[in-house]
Amino acid sequence: MNPTDYPPLSHVLAGVGFVFIIILAPCIAAWAL
Repeated sequence: MNPTDYPPLSHVLAGVGFVFIIILAPCIAAWAL
């Protein structure tokens, strides 16, 4: 298991966070309103 076999953890977290925000932002906005 070489580290080069997987993308950097920071990139993974950034991707997950981006999707997380894209999906939940409308829901949070609708709930807040």
